[in-house]
Amino acid sequence: MSLVTKETICDTASQLIGAGSITSFDDPTAEAKKCRSIWPTTLKDAIEEHPWTFSVKQLELNLVPSEKPLYGFKYAFRMPPDLLKLLDVNSSYPHRIVGNLLFTDAEKVEVSYQYIPDPQEFKGAFTAYLEFVMASKLAIALQDDKVKAQEYERKADKKLAVARSRDSQQQSTASAKPHNFGLTNRRW
Repeated sequence: MSLVTKETICDTASQLIGAGSITSFDDPTAEAKKCRSIWPTTLKDAIEEHPWTFSVKQLELNLVPSEKPLYGFKYAFRMPPDLLKLLDVNSSYPHRIVGNLLFTDAEKVEVSYQYIPDPQEFKGAFTAYLEFVMASKLAIALQDDKVKAQEYERKADKKLAVARSRDSQQQSTASAKPHNFGLTNRRW
């Protein structure tokens, strides 16, 4: 299996639309320059499409004792520096987020959040989805070809559905709790 990088994803996208090859974002080609400018926001948008299992972290936040809590809360906690999107705050206490701080009355706060992982951590269907999204954007940026862009946008939408389905299959489901079902010492 080959190593997945931002360059290999963009190279595949570029080749899908019949454009030149990319080996580095620093290449002096039009393809590399467009990929370099389009990649960051495209990747961020693609990650935010779904709480991908490979893009989720869970951790206990660090208390910031020097920070004066706001809004009448007792404590301030620092949000993770790689936070892309907050998914869950594991606390029964109300909270408020301002900037990179979470304010609450809870003495301990755990969060689940999304971050942007290294492309090597991407799953196959997500990688293919991202290649199609990049192909759609490059078709406009490099070739001004709206028909080709729409074709790859449709392919991206289909691959997104597949990627979400596969990713969701990795999630655990609530297991059935053992139940007595009213079994008693009956005589039949």
